[in-house]
Amino acid sequence: MNKFNVKTPDEWKENLFLNIEKPKKKINFKAVAAIAAVIAVVAASTTGFAYSQAPEYFGSMFFGNSQENLNSIYAPKNIVFKSDSEDFTLICEGIAGDRRSMIAVFELKSNGEFCFDPAETYFFGERRVETVPLPLNGYSISSSSTYIDEKNVLIDLHFNSESTNIIGDTVYLEFADIVYGFGVDEVTISCKFTGEIKVDYPNTVVRLSKTDEKALTEGISLTAKKAWISNLGFEFELKVTDGADKILSFQDHDLFLDKMTLAYADGTSEEFIMRMPMQSDRDIIVSSTFKDEKTIRIRGKFPNLVNSSKVVSVAFNDSVLFVV
Repeated sequence: MNKFNVKTPDEWKENLFLNIEKPKKKINFKAVAAIAAVIAVVAASTTGFAYSQAPEYFGSMFFGNSQENLNSIYAPKNIVFKSDSEDFTLICEGIAGDRRSMIAVFELKSNGEFCFDPAETYFFGERRVETVPLPLNGYSISSSSTYIDEKNVLIDLHFNSESTNIIGDTVYLEFADIVYGFGVDEVTISCKFTGEIKVDYPNTVVRLSKTDEKALTEGISLTAKKAWISNLGFEFELKVTDGADKILSFQDHDLFLDKMTLAYADGTSEEFIMRMPMQSDRDIIVSSTFKDEKTIRIRGKFPNLVNSSKVVSVAFNDSVLFVV
């Protein structure tokens, strides 16, 4: 059994799901900070390693210890990327995700003298993403690494599309340079990897219908416009009927909506709190932006996987705004 060392700072959930809008269709940029490797190992490797402890470890933190839940959003890949260096091999182990988000897990192997250091975080200096058949209209991308042994690390890449449904598309990825260390101690290893991934994980997205109810909070009134939900996350568009000026005054850590409740077909329900910083395992990190002067778009990820096919209604602050 291979030993592995996972770095998981307290703010891992917050960092994983914060969205950074990128207006350009294609970007190349260096990561300024790495997110924790929360979902770095979502399934046992099929490329020579058996990370038998890893699925259980990450499952307990995010997937709810259920292999069934994991399989609901995961597709194994085992794709070897093209490399311009004989010293390194990059393999996409698998992907998970929903309509706008994809988590890809890569195995980075050192074939030469280079040895990975368990005290370091490794990431790609430059990353480029393209999708076919539809081009991207802005996206965010972040990553981190998990040390396996001196010749192997796992790199998880979290990709979020701004407005494009990526299910069914092909994602072209290009990575340049392996970077570790920070500031004056930063080290860059020159190399380049290219490859493509078919986004074919199970589609758990369910579109919701709006109701006539209003959600009221702190002098703000909202009605439903449209929404979808998946096993992994959600996107809601709400119309501000009163108090738009008050929403603009809220800070990131002081969200204007506090509670979201999912009701299921069997009569049970789950309640989630939307707040920053996170204080419990029922908290959700959300991002909210104005689509226009009266429409606010809210996106987020659940702290554990849900069964979207069983959801019958979604309530905000106890007002049912969406139903199946």
